[in-house]
Amino acid sequence: MLTLVDSAVLIPSIPLFSTFFVAILLFSFNRTINRLTKPVSFLLINSILASTIYCGLLFSKHIYGSLYVHPLGFLNIDYTLYLTLSKFTEIYIVVLGIIALVVMTLSYFRLPRLKGYVRYLLTISFMFGFLFVAILSNPSFASNSLSFLN
Repeated sequence: MLTLVDSAVLIPSIPLFSTFFVAILLFSFNRTINRLTKPVSFLLINSILASTIYCGLLFSKHIYGSLYVHPLGFLNIDYTLYLTLSKFTEIYIVVLGIIALVVMTLSYFRLPRLKGYVRYLLTISFMFGFLFVAILSNPSFASNSLSFLN
């Protein structure tokens, strides 16, 4: 049976898949996607928001544990991924998600939507999605116990 810990792989995969999807569209339809800055911003900001809310819900329900993602095959190389949910990792992801949301929202309202705007948002979304993977797969974050979290 699928548990909430098993679905924790959605935390980093939602921003990474949306970034990948928009990047494919950007490479295919460069001029059109550069003109569609509002829908692209909406999609990327909401992908970070969904990951942050989901991790916040896991934290509020006190759901912790480890997840082993079966070997992922890419270019005839098998990758294994261990994701660990703990209090510290969930708080860290929620804080980073809020920072990403603030940066992306301020960028939406303050920056002029010129030619490199979509690439800028893609870079930010990919960076924070990759940070989510790094936080969840790093065992030193999971074993770190701070006194205010106990």
